[in-house]
Amino acid sequence: MAYHVLLINRMPSKKNVGGSKGKGPAKRAPAKRPPPTEHACEGEEAISPEALSGFRALLAAVQRGAPPAARAKTASTSNQEDILNAILSRLSAVESVVQQVAAVASHSRAEEPQVTPGAAQAEQQMTEQVVSAQPMGGTEVNPVPQQSAVSMVNPVTSSQVSTETPTTSQQEGDGSADRTLQTTRTQRRFEAGEVAGPSLADWNEELARGMGLALAPASKRAYIRTVREFSEFRNKYRLGEMVPVPPEHVIQFCILLRRSGLAPRSIQGKMSALAFWFKAQGWPDATNDFRIRKYLEGWARERGKPRDDRQPISPGILKGMLKVWPSVCSSPYEAALFHAASLTAFFGALRVSELVVGSKADKSDRALHWSDINLTPTQLQIVIRKSKTDQKAKGSVLKLSMCSDEELCPIRAMTTYVGHRGNKPGPLFIHGDGAPLTKYQFWTVTSKALEALGIKGQKFGTHSFRIGAASAAAAIGYDAAKIKALGRWKSGTYRTYVRPVTLY
Repeated sequence: MAYHVLLINRMPSKKNVGGSKGKGPAKRAPAKRPPPTEHACEGEEAISPEALSGFRALLAAVQRGAPPAARAKTASTSNQEDILNAILSRLSAVESVVQQVAAVASHSRAEEPQVTPGAAQAEQQMTEQVVSAQPMGGTEVNPVPQQSAVSMVNPVTSSQVSTETPTTSQQEGDGSADRTLQTTRTQRRFEAGEVAGPSLADWNEELARGMGLALAPASKRAYIRTVREFSEFRNKYRLGEMVPVPPEHVIQFCILLRRSGLAPRSIQGKMSALAFWFKAQGWPDATNDFRIRKYLEGWARERGKPRDDRQPISPGILKGMLKVWPSVCSSPYEAALFHAASLTAFFGALRVSELVVGSKADKSDRALHWSDINLTPTQLQIVIRKSKTDQKAKGSVLKLSMCSDEELCPIRAMTTYVGHRGNKPGPLFIHGDGAPLTKYQFWTVTSKALEALGIKGQKFGTHSFRIGAASAAAAIGYDAAKIKALGRWKSGTYRTYVRPVTLY
């Protein structure tokens, strides 16, 4: 509905229109204006020309400050009555408009959420907690706006949060502005703590736990160690703990690592750790700076590709270790344990993390368990539940068969070991007292066996069993597909494991 108010123009007086005679230059007559258009409010009649003329004369008299007696002479009695009626009619229409505007304003105030002092205090505390929470005790350089802080805490869309009753305009489908206002009000209620939801601590704990599960245990430990080193570096050189971290800090860290003698590949691994940390904090990835990428690329090109000089464990070495196990182990049980573990690692092309536990406190649950094997007189079936390249635990199955050489037969070695061990649940390879065989123990005793064989000056490691499996398979004529299936490789990486090897 359109409302119009009476337009009243002050008309120029006819007095001295042409200028005063003999009293200075004549004044220019004002241009004629078109008569004003009169509009009637809805539900009333237009004012008559006579009443309007008298009304204007009376208004001019009031503006000139004429006394009441003079004002009364400006219009006739009938004219005054018409003027009063017109004024009352116009005032009544204007009052109706004012009442309608006041009703709309009152309805809007009624819909506005009332935030209690307690809710406002909770809102302020929650915002301060989000803004002030910084890793490593740092200082926030760019504080997070209040609305952004709440969005980080509860990533729920506005349509999911909205719980108020739609307004009339929303129901009729013509209120995009009303819907925006409705969402804003609900957002303020959520920020004030009136809308129920998980606490900030619960969100952060769940987020950290989920991101931690995305990493392999060894990678997680390496990442934590790198972040600690980077923090100590910034504190030592008084770079401050600005967040987000400037690329210049990362560049200086890279140069320091290079000067300490670290290889480009190792530095790249530390950059991966920092990149994960930056992204986990919601910061820009400073390691992706053009200067850092080209610096590492150029230095790697200067150094050349590092040579992997680890030696393979060959079948001949395995047969030799069988003879020295009794001399380096404390009991026949331990000799059977290490013989079965070494043959399983070789013929299964296993990583040591898939074979035994990393430590007594290892919670990764990747090592072989008693429930992961199915032993028959002619076959050993092994289930690899999770591995370095299988973080989602899709799993794989290995089948080892009888070997014509009894000294190298994994079935016979496992049968002998199980006869000592029994069928206790838990890790597959355990000591006589029930403690699990760890990575450190496995390689320490294996190194003693190699020394007993007189093998010196060669570089061996826990990966030598996996290298030996690929090398032996290539030596007896296995094609690429079979070698990749043996070690569960999905790319041509297996080629880096193939080395010259003497079978016996």
